[in-house]
Amino acid sequence: MQNKIVKILAVILSLTFVLSLAACKKDPAEETTTQAPDDTTVSIDDTSANDETTLPEETADGDETTTEEGKTDSTANEGTDPAPVDKKPETPEEIAAYYNAAANKVKKEKPAYTITTTNHIGEITSTNNVINKLIDRVVPMFADDTKPATVEYGKGDPAGRIPVSGQSYGGKIQASSLSGASCADKGSYYELTMKFKPEKLSALPTNAEVSKVRHGQAFNLLTKEIVDKEVKAIPAFIVTLGTFAPEYKGCHVIARVDKATGRLTYAELKCINVSQVEAEAFKSISLNASVEFGNTEVYKYKY
Repeated sequence: MQNKIVKILAVILSLTFVLSLAACKKDPAEETTTQAPDDTTVSIDDTSANDETTLPEETADGDETTTEEGKTDSTANEGTDPAPVDKKPETPEEIAAYYNAAANKVKKEKPAYTITTTNHIGEITSTNNVINKLIDRVVPMFADDTKPATVEYGKGDPAGRIPVSGQSYGGKIQASSLSGASCADKGSYYELTMKFKPEKLSALPTNAEVSKVRHGQAFNLLTKEIVDKEVKAIPAFIVTLGTFAPEYKGCHVIARVDKATGRLTYAELKCINVSQVEAEAFKSISLNASVEFGNTEVYKYKY
């Protein structure tokens, strides 16, 4: 996901760059999935669906952190053993644990696999009229980025993207992160579907903070390190990036786990966010935009 997200980020930064050049010439007065059929469906009371997560200044992977919900979130456990083959996971806790065990098994065994990534670039809006006028001209230049792209890997992937990049775990989903979970018995395998609660962040997480973020328990996320690397390509006197705050909505995981082996054979991970981006051009012109982007990744494992 990171490689594709970097491309999408380039869209944002390129747009900001173009807009900054245009804005400085304007009169200031002008600026103003288809879910799998389920045998067992469990819904979770989502009273804090739009809660905001404030990231800690410094955290170490495996520590406990408390969000604004007031709940202690322990991320030390990287997944429990899968449910017995003769017992179908039914509760959100059992479904999450069953997936975590299978995803962590993939991370350890590193089978060959193919990944098909479809990028999604949604609406881009701004309170700046100049930006809005240019959006329709700039975004179509990156239309090819929304076409599915398939890459095949041999024994594992040196970048460690199976599926959470740069982390020691494959999955550490907690039931409290889900708005709903279901398990369908497909004969030789179980098909798990987990829908994530929306989550609003106050800033981009660092690599060390990913596991503290609800969506970081299953998805590759855009991190501060990735953005900082891209921003360095643009001279600071032209554009200085300020706020970059993502809000995740409508994300899900659909996974197939072989009953006999507990191995993950298929996974579909859809992760979409709407990011509020603020920047400053030429140290005097304020730019802001709301940018919707993300992707759907489909993994097919070959043991």
